[in-house]
Amino acid sequence: MHWWDVAGAAFVLLLFVGGGVWALTARTPPSATEEQYQEDERRWQSLQRVGTRGEATVVRLTRPANQLAISGGEANALAATDLLLSFRDLQGVVHETSVSTFIERELMSNFATGRSVPIVYAGDNPGFVAIDRDKAMLEIRNTPIS
Repeated sequence: MHWWDVAGAAFVLLLFVGGGVWALTARTPPSATEEQYQEDERRWQSLQRVGTRGEATVVRLTRPANQLAISGGEANALAATDLLLSFRDLQGVVHETSVSTFIERELMSNFATGRSVPIVYAGDNPGFVAIDRDKAMLEIRNTPIS
């Protein structure tokens, strides 16, 4: 066996390993993170007093590929959920926007396609939308026992 036989075999092995790593990383969708699904709550906090309230229709409900879920302090399991919403602003213009948020699994049917969802949005930027947590239940709160 000559040195070029060993070098050739090592080169082919390197190609297979490198190609395999590339194929796995190129085909794996980016993982959803808690941070991006907590953005809706931050938006709601900034809009709850000054935003325009309205109703949106759920066009589509999806879950991220990695099925992200967290355990809430009071809630059972909160599932990361992507909602495509359609709503009409005060001028009558129809908008579609995506909202990514956590919803307790037992309440997800309240956000099924075709259902109405209360929202709050920035009057000067109708694309800045949040679920109206004063009116929509995203998680079931525990009641303290007296």
